[in-house]
Amino acid sequence: MSITGSPDGEPQKVGVALVDVLAGLFASVGILAALHHRDATGEGQRVEVDDPEEGVVVVLESHPLAQRPQVIPEVDLAARLDA
Repeated sequence: MSITGSPDGEPQKVGVALVDVLAGLFASVGILAALHHRDATGEGQRVEVDDPEEGVVVVLESHPLAQRPQVIPEVDLAARLDA
């Protein structure tokens, strides 16, 4: 929770179940890729989605410093919203 909230305030949870939303997004991309593969080869594929894995992907992609636990990234959300 250290990557949300304001630098001067307490950490905050994300307002929506972001990992669940991303699981649906990743599943839809996987399904489309499987359908494309089926059209090209005639073979079916199994599509699996792992909720915790999406959470890790999102954190590591948006905040590379989160890979090092001793460093807590500081995010200025107000500056991002004003941009």
